[in-house]
Formats: sequence, C-alpha cells, structure tokens
Amino acid sequence: MQFGDDTALLTYQLYANTNLIDMKYNCVELYQKEEDSQWRVIHSTWSFIRPMDMDFGSAEAIV
Repeated sequence: MQFGDDTALLTYQLYANTNLIDMKYNCVELYQKEEDSQWRVIHSTWSFIRPMDMDFGSAEAIV
C-alpha cells in the first residue's frame, strides 16, 4: 500500500474458491480520505491473473 496526504493505493491478489469455479484476480483500489476522516474507494480495477492459463471449461453448468 502506498500513502499520500489524503490518498492511498492498495494492490492485492484475491483467490476465490467456489463450488462452481476457482478464480484468481489482481485488484487495484484507490482510496481518498474524506472531510469526515473516513476512507472511501474512488476507483477500483479488477483483472484475471493470467487468464490464458485458466480452464473455464471445468465450471459446472448453472441451471
């Protein structure tokens, strides 16, 4: 995480193991400190981790 006076940048990887398919994401979120001293997300970007290596065919059919 990187901080400024009233902004912060958070980057992380999220691994979501579900009953249907396991997903891996890169996430970047930009936070801004508001006048009430609360931190709020002002921008968020999500992308698959190496989507060319993912097997989407193994997901169960949703009925």
